[in-house]
Order: sequence, then structure tokens, then C-alpha cells
Amino acid sequence: MKNIISLALIAISIFGGLLFLDSQPAFAQLGETLKGPVDDIATGAGLGETETDLPTMIGNIIGIVLGLLGVVLVVIIVYAGFLWMTSGGDNKQAEKAQTWIKNAVIGLFIIIAAYAITNFVIDQLVVAVE
Repeated sequence: MKNIISLALIAISIFGGLLFLDSQPAFAQLGETLKGPVDDIATGAGLGETETDLPTMIGNIIGIVLGLLGVVLVVIIVYAGFLWMTSGGDNKQAEKAQTWIKNAVIGLFIIIAAYAITNFVIDQLVVAVE
């Protein structure tokens, strides 16, 4: 269990560090406001002055959740690969790793199916509302 927590913390640290590599500079020292960049971010996130209808907003939220599930899936596959590579000939640990990978692939198919169904339903709702 400690190995899982350690791997999760390492993955979160790496992912969090990558998020800040492409950060925008703050213009507070120049006395300028951040209205321009903040508006761009808000518009990109579907917030702000742009009017987004409810089905599209729900679809965006579901897409974000499914994206996070994809990240969890990658962490599970990396963990299973680590288990398999460090099994050292122990068949029980290798079978455990294979089970993790098999379940992760099944989860991948479920996530892809959920995304396809959600995308179809949201598109149909948007067409029906218009």
C-alpha cells in the first residue's frame, strides 16, 4: 500500500510541475491589470461573458471527469508495469500485475465507451435545444 501511495505522490508531483512550465508572467509589478489573460482563460474554460448552454456545460464537465479518469488509468498501468518488472520471477506478483493491466484495459474500454455515449447524447441535446 505504501508503494501505491508513493507512486501516486510521485506522479502527482511530476504532473503538477509540468503544469507550471507554461505559466504566464504576472504583470502586477508594472501596474497593469490581468484582465486580458484572465478573460482569455475564462473564455477558454467556458466561463465569463460567453454564454454557454446547459447541455454543452454538462458535456464539458463530463469530459473533464473522463479525462481525469484517463490520467488515473495511466497511473494504474505504470504501477502494474512496475509490479511486473520488479516481480523478480515471482509468478504470484507477475500474475497480480497482469490482472492490474487487464483490469486497466477493461477500464479504458469503459471510459472510451462512456465518452462516445456522452458525446453523442450531448450533441443530440444541443441540436434538440436549438
